[in-house]
Amino acid sequence: MCDSAGGDPSPDPGRYASLFSLGAEQAVAYARFRPMYPERLYDEIYDFAKLPVYEAALDVGTGSGQAALALARRFERVVATDLNERQLAQAPTVENVTYRQGTAETLDFADDTFDLVTIAQALHWFDLRRFYAEATRVLKPHGTLAAWVYERTFFDGNPAANEAMHDILTRKLGPYWADKCDLVHKR
Repeated sequence: MCDSAGGDPSPDPGRYASLFSLGAEQAVAYARFRPMYPERLYDEIYDFAKLPVYEAALDVGTGSGQAALALARRFERVVATDLNERQLAQAPTVENVTYRQGTAETLDFADDTFDLVTIAQALHWFDLRRFYAEATRVLKPHGTLAAWVYERTFFDGNPAANEAMHDILTRKLGPYWADKCDLVHKR
């Protein structure tokens, strides 16, 4: 689900930076309660990518490093970037993961550096034109860009619960979602 905050979908990456300028206490809570992604998600990405090597991965918008941690189990080297230093400070220390502060639109890496670039639940905050250009530049030839978001809650076989959830997310909470969230879910 999209992080809520309100605002318009300006292409200025700094415009949304303040939404994630968490204080130390909020960054601790964010790291504690942010869910991990299922291992089968990464298996699907690796199966699709068919990478000849697993040398280097870049996780953009890493927050407190949940995706970077999973990537570290497969890749020799992982670099994880985020705007917020406090969130990065909450990321787990892993020998083959380096955390760096920076924006998605200005990736401070050489051309053809990474086999895989990932974005977990953050793509909708980026200036997509600039980010895609940067991701293309830093990916090795035949590298893979993988982005994912949470899906909305769905109750199998319970239409009344699904209708209630839809009502909560659209009618009650809908006015509070940031406009950029339209990229990841319909209102």
